[in-house]
Amino acid sequence: MSSEKSDENLEKPKESGSGEVKFNMETGEAFQKKVGKVNKTLDSIKNILLFVVQSRAFKSTLNFLIPYFPNLENLNLKTLEEQITSIFVILTRIITVFMTTALIYASFTGIFDQSLVFEPIKMPEELVKIGFNPSEISSLIVEDIKLKKSLSQKGIDLVNNKSSSGSLKSRGNLEYDFEKSIAKEDIVIMGISLNSVKQLIRNSLGKKDSSVAGSIVQSPTSLQMYLRISNAKEFIHPIKVEIINGDTIEAVNEIISQAGLMVLKVNEPYIASLYLMVELQKYKSSDSPDAAKVTEKENELRDFILRSIERSKGKEYEKNLFALKGMISSQIFGDYAAANESFRKAEDMGLSGSSSFYLEWGYSLNDSESSEDKDLAIEKFQKALSIDPKNVDVLSELAMEYLIRGDLDTSEEYLNKLEKLKSGNIYTRYIKAKLLDARGNSNEAIEILKTIVREHPNLIHVKMELAYLSNKQSLFDEASSLYEEILKLDPSNEEAKIGLDYSNKKTVIPTESAQ
Repeated sequence: MSSEKSDENLEKPKESGSGEVKFNMETGEAFQKKVGKVNKTLDSIKNILLFVVQSRAFKSTLNFLIPYFPNLENLNLKTLEEQITSIFVILTRIITVFMTTALIYASFTGIFDQSLVFEPIKMPEELVKIGFNPSEISSLIVEDIKLKKSLSQKGIDLVNNKSSSGSLKSRGNLEYDFEKSIAKEDIVIMGISLNSVKQLIRNSLGKKDSSVAGSIVQSPTSLQMYLRISNAKEFIHPIKVEIINGDTIEAVNEIISQAGLMVLKVNEPYIASLYLMVELQKYKSSDSPDAAKVTEKENELRDFILRSIERSKGKEYEKNLFALKGMISSQIFGDYAAANESFRKAEDMGLSGSSSFYLEWGYSLNDSESSEDKDLAIEKFQKALSIDPKNVDVLSELAMEYLIRGDLDTSEEYLNKLEKLKSGNIYTRYIKAKLLDARGNSNEAIEILKTIVREHPNLIHVKMELAYLSNKQSLFDEASSLYEEILKLDPSNEEAKIGLDYSNKKTVIPTESAQ
């Protein structure tokens, strides 16, 4: 049977509504609220103390205590009130300065990066009449950029050079931060304008914001957007979208999506590459992908990443683009020599500090038919494990690879390490079932697979394994039922058709037909 890895569906990002353009303002807003909350709390405590001091009950208590504590007779209540106020003013200043420092620190990394400033998109009256306005169009482009970044997060974990919980090749469940928020608004605390501080630092570093402006022109049959991006060296080609069946709103949505991708291509080419790669993989796995469209998308991705590498000479993200080129070379074009060379360049440039990097390098070579490439893949998996001995994905991959090679003892060693980490995920249990079957414990393997299928009925490769083992144990009716369920999910699955034919004939599938 095939050792296909489980690919979970890409998680749908949360949709964001339109509104005023606010790009990378989260840090500033959060700190501003915290400063206000702390100040409000301190002010409440001060008012309570002042209320107590000014109350009749306090004065009566004071008069009662004077005979026992004569020094209290010299206490001036007015002075006490002033002292309480002064103490809380000092406390407020200390805490505010502390939080202001924290805010500047939180924003400081972002100060080194260019940030996007969107101007309202100029547009014709026809669009204004149906409910759009210039600021809203700009805001929707911002939201589309965030959406594309969210989709890219489900792709490949190389941009941030840190380990994650999976990969496009295995389970597609990645999380990492693309942005470090910068306070865009002009927050003033104790007379200090944080926006001015930020601009002062950025100006001294020669870092300027990248402004995005543009206009939309409408004709009876199309919309055309002209974007102007301040740091784009070459001419930005107009975006043209046809209005089909008079659906102007759909045309606006499409032009916004294309504008978002164009801004990413100019400002963040590696994220744009990730997005294009994920979209290509999604399209190729759709119900009926058009071959010509697949080729078009492949060429777009390949050409764009090659141009991006050429333009990025000497820039920090160049190594990330080389790593992406390696993945594209192997996963899309099947050129494993080119993939290995690209990863090697990325490694030479410094992208080698995380286990995920070597995990992806191993993935890129593991599909090759060459035994040398497969051995090199094992070497990269081992390197990934040396960096992160508790990386579940690496341990799972090594357990599966040694199982495929027939080295059951080594496979079991890695599986035991997974179980010590209490990794009861689907892939770990799937490997355990295959290992049990390889050791002759097919019935126990079947029970594990049945449990997985009950929990996740749409995982085709698990059902395929269960159907095959059921057939092998002469449980032909169960096998036939499983193969029929698989064909409902994937009508073009030739392996399932062969298995169903053998099971209906009450015949065990020959070993060579199950490879």
